[in-house]
Amino acid sequence: MTSSAIILCCPFLLLLLVNDGFAREMNCTSSGHVCRSMPQDAGNKQECMSDESYISPKRDYCPETHDAPLNSSSGRPDFPCRPEDGVFRCPDENDNCVRRSQVNKLMAPKESCHRRNRNRDVQFIRMPCSDDEIECKTHNRCVKRFELNTALGCEYESRTVYLRCHEADEFECKISHRCIPRRWVRDGTVDCSFNNANVTDTSDEDERFAECHEKREFRCNASGRCIPRELVRDGRRDCPLDGSDETTAPLQCIFGTEIRCEREGRCIPRYRVNDGYQDCEAGDDVIEEKFRCDPRLEFRCEVENRCIPRQWIRNGIADCALTGSDEAMDDGTVVTCADDEFRCHDGSRCLETKYRCDGVQNCADCSDEVEACSEPRLFRCVNSTGASGGPSQVCIPWAHTCDGAENCPDGSDERTDHMPGFKCIIDQRKCLVPQFLLHLNNKNDVTICPDRRDRCHDDAGEFKCARCLDNSTTIAQQQLCDGIIDCPDLSDECACDPSRGAEPLCVAVLDEGRNRSSSASVCDWRADGGLDERFCEDNEVRDKYDATHDYVCHDDVLSRLNLTLKVKPKRAVLCDEKTECLFRDDECNTSCPHQLSFCRFGNNPQYCTKELGSVMQPFTAQETCNGIADCLNGEDEMDCPDRFMCDAGVRQGMLRTFKIVSIPMKSYCDLQADCIDQSDERYCGKSNTHFYCKNGEPLFIDKKKCLDGKADCTDRSDECPLDEYDNNPFSDPKELFKNILMRICVWVTGTCSTIANLFVLVFSQRKLQRCRQKNSVAYCNRLLVFNLAFADLLMGVSLFILANKSLQFSGSYCFYDLEWRTSSTCNLIGTLTVISTQTSINILVVLTSLRLYVTIQPMTLSMVRHRLCWILIVLSWMIAFTFATVPLFKSDSFVSAIWIEPSPYFNNTLITPHAKHKYIARSDAMAGHETAFYGGATQADFPTRYVRELGAFGYYSNHSVCFPNLYASPQSPHFSFSLMMVAYNTIAIAFIAGSYVTIYRKSLVRHRPTSPDAKLQVGDPERKTLRRRITVVVVTNNLCLLPICVMACMSFAGYALPPEAYSISSVILLPVNSFLNPVIYSTLHHRFYRKLRSSIERLRSRKAGGGRQGDFRLATSVGMTEDVTEQIELNST
Repeated sequence: MTSSAIILCCPFLLLLLVNDGFAREMNCTSSGHVCRSMPQDAGNKQECMSDESYISPKRDYCPETHDAPLNSSSGRPDFPCRPEDGVFRCPDENDNCVRRSQVNKLMAPKESCHRRNRNRDVQFIRMPCSDDEIECKTHNRCVKRFELNTALGCEYESRTVYLRCHEADEFECKISHRCIPRRWVRDGTVDCSFNNANVTDTSDEDERFAECHEKREFRCNASGRCIPRELVRDGRRDCPLDGSDETTAPLQCIFGTEIRCEREGRCIPRYRVNDGYQDCEAGDDVIEEKFRCDPRLEFRCEVENRCIPRQWIRNGIADCALTGSDEAMDDGTVVTCADDEFRCHDGSRCLETKYRCDGVQNCADCSDEVEACSEPRLFRCVNSTGASGGPSQVCIPWAHTCDGAENCPDGSDERTDHMPGFKCIIDQRKCLVPQFLLHLNNKNDVTICPDRRDRCHDDAGEFKCARCLDNSTTIAQQQLCDGIIDCPDLSDECACDPSRGAEPLCVAVLDEGRNRSSSASVCDWRADGGLDERFCEDNEVRDKYDATHDYVCHDDVLSRLNLTLKVKPKRAVLCDEKTECLFRDDECNTSCPHQLSFCRFGNNPQYCTKELGSVMQPFTAQETCNGIADCLNGEDEMDCPDRFMCDAGVRQGMLRTFKIVSIPMKSYCDLQADCIDQSDERYCGKSNTHFYCKNGEPLFIDKKKCLDGKADCTDRSDECPLDEYDNNPFSDPKELFKNILMRICVWVTGTCSTIANLFVLVFSQRKLQRCRQKNSVAYCNRLLVFNLAFADLLMGVSLFILANKSLQFSGSYCFYDLEWRTSSTCNLIGTLTVISTQTSINILVVLTSLRLYVTIQPMTLSMVRHRLCWILIVLSWMIAFTFATVPLFKSDSFVSAIWIEPSPYFNNTLITPHAKHKYIARSDAMAGHETAFYGGATQADFPTRYVRELGAFGYYSNHSVCFPNLYASPQSPHFSFSLMMVAYNTIAIAFIAGSYVTIYRKSLVRHRPTSPDAKLQVGDPERKTLRRRITVVVVTNNLCLLPICVMACMSFAGYALPPEAYSISSVILLPVNSFLNPVIYSTLHHRFYRKLRSSIERLRSRKAGGGRQGDFRLATSVGMTEDVTEQIELNST
């Protein structure tokens, strides 16, 4: 027999087995639930409510108020069969009274309630749902709120439908979020664990209520259980431990809401009076005279002489059974509601406030679940126009959106990605997650998104999602700056840098003077002729889905039941070896070249052993290739090519623990380890998303976290990528100076510069102390040399600091690179370098000017005032300080990059000042006020938007040696300042060189002797010495400073300098110049040379026997030479 023949012959077979396997392995004693049937002649007997096809696993099948059998015969017409008790009288020949959820049920037809035609075909009954029921999405079946998300709920609904529990009469399970009646709490049976998510939840038995509602409930003495007041003294023990509900004194009935049954002392609700059934033993609830109703709270059924709550008006159920007057009101009648009621926007109904925003549509216009809620609890279909052209009146639960089947007439429930809000990829499509669910997804929840991004708080309570500036919309961090509008106020895209695809819309709304309210028309499904609907969907994801999901699933089985589906058939991918259709026809299709193992059963289930020692049981399409080993031998998870096989832990079910043996391939390399051994994230290097820590602790991190200044790997290897330093002229991942010669050079030049300048300072200080005439060239010369040595000493200090840091960072420099270059110490080194260099040049200019003046005016030796000299020295230091400290002011002219903590609004942790200003301006524009997101006090409210600045890369931060950025390109923010500094120094060097050329030429002129001793004083040897010293001064200045100026000019012209230019300038040219300057200008080297020569001559003369006379002649000669040299130095003639 073919598979299609099996379906035609046995249309109920598969439906019975889809959700029936779990029930067959249970009985009422193992589950702890006992459903009681109490015919009058049965006494107090308790028995299981079941038949041969189904054994009830839960008390969910027990009626709430009366223990009525499922099939009450027509011989008991007095048995209460009231909609408010959750039962329905079937319109069949047996006149059965069954649970309302049994009506039109597919899974257990023997217990169901149907109408049959003459051919005995099943005819489904049209039955409106009450306010405490939910209508199934496939067909007209009403299930109770507590049956939702269980095996007893709607067929073909695998997703969890979340409700807001009614605090007045329901308890919300803490983990499964199931809403159960309050009287089930502390009843001795775990009810919260009975759920489709297979999560263990014992919260209904862990703790009892702190208090019962005094006007609605009674507390059992022993268990602390809260039961409805109507069950007190009703002749049954609802407090099983002590029976206190039957032994307690009669309750005081509440006036206006209850009446008393005098014989038993019982209080029943007023709506029980004249409802067609006798609840009081003496018939106190049957009143023949006119029963007075309270018009503020009740509606009067005139014929029945009954008072029903006002909230029952227009609820779809004829509570005035004979006339239906509560439903027959004129549609145009607008009811007046009490202060504690909610009035539907169309004025048709008044609801108890507990029904507002509870996830169930009670108003015809959906206003109780959409407009009345800060976060809509239902999805309103877009293009289905309501009454009088108003909003659509078709609303569906969010769980029915983006499920592959069109539940809305216009199919808008399958295009929720067009709307702003939280989105993630579900079944290869981008789907909208309702805002209210984000608040439920704590660490114990089963989240909706496969990647669990909708779990917005981690175990430590830290917020991991992002908030829009409206402070009412939460989105995933992955949605920030993705080119798709997800925030109603555009704040997820318009503050991003660099700008993404939605930038044209951002410019039109924010930068062209348009009012901010224009953002309200963005992504509202109505194209206004502009850009408002262009950036609302990820077309790449949608096009890919539409191209692959071109197969329409069959519903032959359902059509055999004469069932009219409210949804269109689901779309699937044909022959992709992944079952998506309910009856597996997308894979068990004759056109599929490879038939999966379960296809040998056709569209019927395959059987396996699910429990040790149990019989073979079917596993359904939903249980196939879902990653959970429902079968002990794993038959249901074989041949699943769209899944990655690994040990992914376990999932706790109600009766046993299920092993997770695979994960979806979309979870492979998604930066979240789902497998216990992390094998799903182990070989993802080619994806360019993973960085693997060298020591494997942790195994990997997001590659975006590399070089963010925060070590995420325990060995800090994420801050040291090997390719990051390929073009660095100074450093490598281990050393601040990658060349060992450079490290040695820093120590040598720093030491020489410091020692030489310290000697010059001491020597010059002594000279100054012996100088008696302050208003002289000699005093000014020595004062200038002293300041020159002190300025060059600063260069030695900066070199020592740099050398010490190089030693400190040795072996792990890359860990500290960003922190070092943005530190105050690096700025100090750069500042000292500029102060030293500029002061040195300024002093040299003054010193050269003085010598040039003496050369041109030799007779003014004693006419230079020391005050003028001090003014020139102070001015030199001030100019140098100005050049050095101006870059420390972090304006855009000196900051090339800003180091920030990782932010989803920026691609890198290094951003430009322009990006910073754009982010602040756009944020303020979208918020309508100053936001202070950049370093402000809004971190608590908007942690994702808060941008923390860690440092700035300024004039001294281009390289690890903190060298001033003299070689700036025309595009650099430092260009103008560097150009001015280089121009100033070039002019100074040219002046110094030109001045010494003049002095050199003057030394070539022979003067006629004016006295016999003149030739001795100014002879040819001394002039040669002077010319030689002038040559040394000009050559050293040009060799040290002129190359820097030349390279700077080349950089200004746009020429890219080789990396070696920076290292030579900072480590060799400037330090060597600071070492040579004081030595040359103070004649310290000549003095050392003369001292050494004098010592050698003494030794020679003593050996030759010259004695004291030779020593006297040598001393006279040396002293005379020293005097002549000093005279030449001062007079330069």
